[in-house]
Amino acid sequence: MCAVELVLVCFLLTAPRDSEVPKLTGERVAIAKQIVQLRDLKLQVGVFYLSPKNWRQDIKRDVIYLQSPQPGTKVSEGTTVAAWMFEAAQPTQTPTEVPDVRGKPIQEALSVLKQAGFIAMNATESGDSARVVDQFPRAGNFAYAGTSVYLTTGNGGPVTASPPSTPVIEKRKE
Repeated sequence: MCAVELVLVCFLLTAPRDSEVPKLTGERVAIAKQIVQLRDLKLQVGVFYLSPKNWRQDIKRDVIYLQSPQPGTKVSEGTTVAAWMFEAAQPTQTPTEVPDVRGKPIQEALSVLKQAGFIAMNATESGDSARVVDQFPRAGNFAYAGTSVYLTTGNGGPVTASPPSTPVIEKRKE
């Protein structure tokens, strides 16, 4: 084998591979974890609380109902896929406007989300110098306190070209 062929083979074996994001919606979390591992991707799972008025008996616990990036999106090996399970909101949980944390340093974004009652589902993945470039649920939408928010930072995170649609949350009348 000549040196050029050897370099080409080494490059092909070590070059990052692109993968297509699989469809995870409808899958149990344990199965979804296996599916993303087979594609050399990562999975972050959070909870999206639904209004008790919108809760149906066919919604199952431990099943993924939202994901980002969307199925079919081309991503690099090691990309994180964010996924959400649905749970019924409790009477003590209130619909709250999701704050806009885009452009903020990660630590400030985490603080803002916590003060608003939301949980950052990928807080351990980001470095202190990272800035938030995208988020889901989107800023300005209403979600129940306790809902998991996925943050995309300037130094990593998922491709968010086509995020899932935010489920409609009824704002409580006072």
